[in-house]
Amino acid sequence: MSYINTILTKHEKRVMQSKPHWIYVLEGCVWLIGFVFGGIFMDKLIYMYGGGRTEIYELYPSSLLPFFQYFTPIALLFFIAGAYFFLSLLIKYLTSEITLTNKRIIYKHGLISVDIEEADLKEIRAEHIDHGILGFILGYAHIRLDCRFVDDIELPAIVKPLKLVKAMQMLREKDPEDEIMEELEAL
Repeated sequence: MSYINTILTKHEKRVMQSKPHWIYVLEGCVWLIGFVFGGIFMDKLIYMYGGGRTEIYELYPSSLLPFFQYFTPIALLFFIAGAYFFLSLLIKYLTSEITLTNKRIIYKHGLISVDIEEADLKEIRAEHIDHGILGFILGYAHIRLDCRFVDDIELPAIVKPLKLVKAMQMLREKDPEDEIMEELEAL
């Protein structure tokens, strides 16, 4: 069961749900590969121009010694930094959730420290969509919601952003008594 389902009121209906685009996982992989190659490159520079490797075998656990005996701790530090970037973007991809109800929009993100941002649809003054070239090609965009009386909401890169914006605009234009669920399902 979704975390957002636990905070919905009795009179709210879920209209649309979105997740972040897979570009976050790709970005994490690029960071990891870049840091690994950067660490290997720095290790080779230290070996070539730094006078060779010193005896560093006591820095590694004996079980990892066969894997890391040919590298200095610099390569390992670069790998740890790349793994940090990869895991932070993967966690952002896996734990973020955007839900549009008939009354508000809810953006939940975080794994251990869960942060929920929400705004009533009546309080959203404008939507700013940033596609970019890669976003236009791959079908994602960042959305910033300009809200009255509360902080603006910055949504991550999501799939089908225009569908979300169109659904929000349709919900704001209609009276609460009107039946627009059929129109929204046709989107």
